[in-house]
Amino acid sequence: SATPAPHTTRVDLTGRTALVTGAASGIGRACALRLAAAGATVRLVDIDGATLAELADQGVGEPVELDLTDLDAAEEAARGADIVVKNGEGGERRVRWANRGSVARRPTGTRASSCQKTRRVPHAGG
Repeated sequence: SATPAPHTTRVDLTGRTALVTGAASGIGRACALRLAAAGATVRLVDIDGATLAELADQGVGEPVELDLTDLDAAEEAARGADIVVKNGEGGERRVRWANRGSVARRPTGTRASSCQKTRRVPHAGG
């Protein structure tokens, strides 16, 4: 097997479930591919159902066509996830290690960061 690049860490996520928003393209897609390669079961969340289906056909994960403004549907999609990758505005991503079986729901009008413990992941460009 090839030697990983210096910035690459091999992680075994077998048995873990990851939910990735914005999984149809860009950084979300890259995160989904990486998590699947590490052995995680990936829930691919996006409003672009056709592209999600293509990823699912490639064995990347389970497509969940979803508008995240539907909080009840978003809560159901996240149920049981160990890892949540939320692609945010402005090039920011948040990675959340969830407690299995619990989903934090934020009150209307509050920022997600005020209601759940997240780890900020800076944009690759700085």
